Amino acid sequence: MSLDIEEYDLHHLADHFSTARPILFTGAGFSLDAKNITGNNCPNYGEIKKELWRMCIGTDVLSDEVQIHDLYDIALQRHRQQLKDYLISSLTIDCESLPEWYGKLLSFPWHRCYTLNIDDIETATNRKYTLLRAPNSISATSEMIPEEGLVANADELLFVHLNGTIEDIPEHSTFSLIQYAERLNQKEPWYVTLSTELMSEPFVFIGTKLNEPPLWQHIEFRRKKGGRGMQELRPRSYLVTPELDQARKAILSQFNIVHIPLTAKDFCEQIQSSIGDSLSKGKEFIRDRLQRTSKPTMRLPLVEEIAKDLTSKTDYLIGAQPVWADIHMGRAISRETDDEIWEKARQILDARDIKGIIAITGTAGSGKSTSLMRLALKLNSLGKRVAWVNSETEISPRELRIQMKETNAPEILIIDDPDMYGRELIPTLREISSDTKHPFVAVGIRSNRIDRFINKIQLKNIPYSEHSMPPLTDSDISGLLEVLGRENRLGRLRGMPTQKQEDIFREQAGRILIVAMIQATSGKPFEEKLLEEYDELPEISQRVYSLLIIATHFRFSLSAADLLVAIGQNDNESLNSLELLTRRHLLISLNDESKTYRVLHRLIADMLFDKMAHSSQMYSNILSLGILCAVRISPKMPHHAKPRRLLRLIINHDFLLRVIGVEQARNIYGDLENYQTLTEDNHFWLQRGALEVEEGSLHLAENFLNQSRSLDDKNSLLENEYAYLLFKKANQLPGAASAPDMVEEAIKTLESNIVKYGNADPYPYHIAGSQGLSWARRGISDTNRKKEFLENLCKLLDEGCANHPNNAQLDSICKDVRREYLLIATK
Repeated sequence: MSLDIEEYDLHHLADHFSTARPILFTGAGFSLDAKNITGNNCPNYGEIKKELWRMCIGTDVLSDEVQIHDLYDIALQRHRQQLKDYLISSLTIDCESLPEWYGKLLSFPWHRCYTLNIDDIETATNRKYTLLRAPNSISATSEMIPEEGLVANADELLFVHLNGTIEDIPEHSTFSLIQYAERLNQKEPWYVTLSTELMSEPFVFIGTKLNEPPLWQHIEFRRKKGGRGMQELRPRSYLVTPELDQARKAILSQFNIVHIPLTAKDFCEQIQSSIGDSLSKGKEFIRDRLQRTSKPTMRLPLVEEIAKDLTSKTDYLIGAQPVWADIHMGRAISRETDDEIWEKARQILDARDIKGIIAITGTAGSGKSTSLMRLALKLNSLGKRVAWVNSETEISPRELRIQMKETNAPEILIIDDPDMYGRELIPTLREISSDTKHPFVAVGIRSNRIDRFINKIQLKNIPYSEHSMPPLTDSDISGLLEVLGRENRLGRLRGMPTQKQEDIFREQAGRILIVAMIQATSGKPFEEKLLEEYDELPEISQRVYSLLIIATHFRFSLSAADLLVAIGQNDNESLNSLELLTRRHLLISLNDESKTYRVLHRLIADMLFDKMAHSSQMYSNILSLGILCAVRISPKMPHHAKPRRLLRLIINHDFLLRVIGVEQARNIYGDLENYQTLTEDNHFWLQRGALEVEEGSLHLAENFLNQSRSLDDKNSLLENEYAYLLFKKANQLPGAASAPDMVEEAIKTLESNIVKYGNADPYPYHIAGSQGLSWARRGISDTNRKKEFLENLCKLLDEGCANHPNNAQLDSICKDVRREYLLIATK
């Protein structure tokens, strides 16, 4: 291989890489060696243009005069969903297709990265290869720059998508001239920041010839502002591309940008072979700044390893969560639906290539976990290696994917209740399923969460099916009664004729499994029995039990050490209460590494939790759990760790308003503010600001939301709350000159989030509807303008109701807005 990098440039790059100073800038050519989830290479400019032509015009004969920007605008107006599907599938990277050089190049000691691309190549690379730092992908079209600016992070590699990310498709990704013009007129802040860094930092440009209008406008703006001599002070930067015409070389040389005639792959290899020592120094430089201790990676639990105790007695028949012994010993009956699930699983296993994903859905207490465990044991008995993941398994999406790709990886992956993986669930499972070993994947998800987690566009060609857990059938009830009799757990049903027993099950239980086993056998209403047991407990036992009720409600277990920290009492009385509660079958002790505890069943915890709302104990319990999380959290703790996940749930402002009210919610935030780990948590300030937007001071709300933004929150929730805040301010002073502008900005923000998350999240529709109606009544006096405003609002809310047909609150808002519109329209 010939050396195409000049000696001087190698020395220059070596010096800068040794201190992690260079900034990577990528364009479309950077992704051409990768394949998308359709199995094709990422499309280039011409290929996208051809597809848009077919989409808009309907023929394969492409006109040379037509511009891609015009085609994109037409497609956006007339074929929005088709455009969205095409771009998402074309720009979602199949990480298995990525050559090794991507992992090597992105592990260079970069200061940060900018990209003109919308694809997700950096996160896909991170899932396949062990990168020096995990990328933190930022959208320049939908996320604000933190107030303190861009700070280099030793723990993650900031990857700024200048033209938006996949989540921004189609409205908020930059393709058309109109979109470019809008950004130019606004003096795009991300481009301003980029052009400023071009004056002070060395760049390596790969996959672009630097002809993007917004970038050059800001570069020229900075040059004129700085004077002619300023260009000579720019650090030496490099443009890596196989070919470049002489005119472009001359232009770039004015900005001290040197052309390196190599492909990205060849550049990567030559840099590694020539200045590998400097790269190592740069990586060490970054590691020194990390100053963290690595935590041993958790291995995927295998059913053959965790389902060993198959003969122990349990409390399953009086309402406990199932364990492996319950299935093995026949306490958990084999239901008719289990046969249907097995038949589907058998068909999947017989597939020669991609097995795909099956989702078991159902409400709480419907038997999802039991059916998944039965499926796992049956597959294990056939000699299959089955991995089992649930809420107690602390394994990140990246580690999950890595371990499922190993040579001796399990053939089957089962995930019970995968809330912790959020939006990364489907990309991760798609990549696992499409591996050459083709594992079979099954997940259990609550029915009301299925649409939030399953994005079928991103699944692409991965087979997917759903199986909904039905109510108990007559055959199920008969089998359950037989087991209850065999295990001496019939309770009041003992001695009754079989037909009478079955009638009581049907009448009392509503055919929900756990209610059937408790209510029908005790003779007492389900909730009455639970409250009676709770009221009979001693005070300290009630305190321990109530903490575990809240934790179990949120799908967490707590160790004895956790409970002692939360209660603030390190004594035997608290420990003895755990033994008492376990002996009374109110708690179960999990046989895990930390010996954690939880309430017998989550449905029991849910019902007792609802009864505890607004009680004197609820405030102290929430505060205790908040303190526990604050103590357990460390700055470098990953987001999927249990303390962080629990904290996000218990400081949620809607949750606090619902269970303790606004004043006590303020007190919770105030008390937790004493812990530095929380004052540095952007989500803490977001929720505190959201509380004030909802119920309190708009001045305080703005202050808290700005603090959240300063900590670089990239959650759409922040923008929703800002929109809500703007609406509230406008409605508070509808006559103010700035009020209409605030409303316009609020609607624009909400529409942006609706495009990205409207199918999964009804909240932006709620804000637009309720606050928009208030603004129409208070802030618009002209009848025609009010009619037009309400008409547009009706269209938006109709879309929301179509996306969320079971959302009663949204339906009510929609009816109110339509009623207001009809009153105006008929005048």
